[in-house]
Order: sequence, then structure tokens, then C-alpha cells
Amino acid sequence: MSAATGKPVPPMLATLGHPPTGERWAFESKWDGQRAIATTGSTPPKLWSRNGNNISASFPEIVDALSAVLDHRETVLDGEIVALGPDGVPSFSRLQRRMHVLKPTAQLRNDALTTYYVFDVLDIDGTSTTDLPYLERREALANLSLEHPRIKVPPHWLNVDGPTMLEVARTHHLEGQRHASTQPHKTARPPSKAGSGLCRSKPKIAVRPPGSEMTSKCDPPPSR
Repeated sequence: MSAATGKPVPPMLATLGHPPTGERWAFESKWDGQRAIATTGSTPPKLWSRNGNNISASFPEIVDALSAVLDHRETVLDGEIVALGPDGVPSFSRLQRRMHVLKPTAQLRNDALTTYYVFDVLDIDGTSTTDLPYLERREALANLSLEHPRIKVPPHWLNVDGPTMLEVARTHHLEGQRHASTQPHKTARPPSKAGSGLCRSKPKIAVRPPGSEMTSKCDPPPSR
């Protein structure tokens, strides 16, 4: 959390690049949804957009699920809010029906039901986990036991190469793949300037037309 704003540090965004090859990489699916940081603790859970806006009121089913599984435990989670279509594939157009709606009706919630796909944990019980290597953060995330229909912790795959995983994403009509180094010293390190962003060491590969795969790096902070 930023001491100046009381909001979570914003996540980093993606830039152009290419999928990695060889081993020593972990891969996760890239979900087509709305990036969201979740904060839980002594007060009701909150969901924050990547721009630091409180979007909790738009997704009450996810807020209720976080309350149910964490029971006031203090955490900061990073993930993607996703709405699945009838075919089970993430549908951003369906999700857009929920975005910016502060009091969704029961009908709208049923028609465009959302799920929070959590892929990282940044703080547990007041202790930052961003200095931990990727695999240790994944273990810490698994130990939270976030088992709920509205919360998913997607799997990760080890020792497979980027082009193979990109083809898997295309086959299953996913947005792409996220990859992270599994080397022990690679952490989700904070930036050099406090409050300016967070570098995950988690590049992304998005399914796009040939020649335009996308990957992320540590970008400068977003403009205010």
C-alpha cells in the first residue's frame, strides 16, 4: 500500500516483445478481463483498478467471496476479474456490462457473473511478499486456500517453452500467456521510487496477429 494515497501500488502494464524459449520459466494463462488488486483485513474487502479506483461496488459477488474465504485476514492480492461466456472462454464484452455499474441488479449479476482469478499475493498478515522468488509466492498463494466458486487460483506450468505455451493459448482461445523466471533471485521487486509501481518479473505474451506478440517489463509509473 502507498503511505501517501492509502491505495495499493499500481500493477505494471505490458510492452512489445517475444515469448521466451528454453527452461527456467513458469507460465500462467493470461485472462481477458479487468486487472484488480484486492485488499482484505479488518475492514470489508476492497477491489482496486490498475488506476487506483475503488471498483468494489461493481463486483459484490467477488467482495462477498473474499470475505468468506479470508475472514478478515490481512492480504493484498493481484489478479484479473473475468466474465466467462457460454463457451467457458473469457468474454471482455460480457465483462464490460458490469464495469462502472455501481449497483448491479440481480439480473445483471446472473447474466454477467464474474470470477476473480488470483495469480499473485503481495502481502500476507502485514508482511510484504514482494521480495520472495516467484515459486515461493505461488506457494504462499496456494497456502491461503482461496477455494470459492467466485475465486480461482489458475495453475502454472514449469519447464515448457514460450512458443509451445503461446500455441496452447491460441488453441483454447485465451488472450495469451504470462511468464516468470523461476531463478531463485528473481523476485517481484519494488521500484526505485516509492509508490511509483511494482515490477513483477512477470512478462506477458498476448495472442495477437503474427509479429505482434506482447510481453511486459518494468515500465515507468503511470501519469496522474
